[in-house]
Amino acid sequence: LAHHQHAFPILQRARERNFQPDTIWVGTHSWTDRFFGDSTQWMPDIPGYIGIAQYRNRNSEYQDFLQRIQAKQRQLRPLTPVMEFLPDYAAETMVDSILSLAKALSSLQPKDRAETGHIVNALKNITFSGVSGPVSFTAEGDRANPQYMVMNFPTNT
Repeated sequence: LAHHQHAFPILQRARERNFQPDTIWVGTHSWTDRFFGDSTQWMPDIPGYIGIAQYRNRNSEYQDFLQRIQAKQRQLRPLTPVMEFLPDYAAETMVDSILSLAKALSSLQPKDRAETGHIVNALKNITFSGVSGPVSFTAEGDRANPQYMVMNFPTNT
């Protein structure tokens, strides 16, 4: 694993040294989806590169949340361009994490809100359509049915 600014030189050196030419390189979100969008011009000319990133949701909840942020940006900084989308999936999942915890806490009696076990059990019952997509949790407390994008990057030649 490598951060995106280190991944490209590593891939380039692997190609220069003919390191396992039949290798399929799998990149995480930090080098596949985070900063580059749909362009593959940044990608070294290395065949066999596949990227995996969390699915970027664009449902009505996402659009509503983004429009509220844009309205606030226009109000606070009228001469500055507003963001066209949330910066990355972490912003979307952070919003949904906060909403999940708020919903779980609001479902509990005030006396139970300080008890970790009660909070965890309440979280397991949370289900809603969030900014990052459908939100619910497994019995173990993991996000249920997470969605990912698999991107097959062609070479630039």
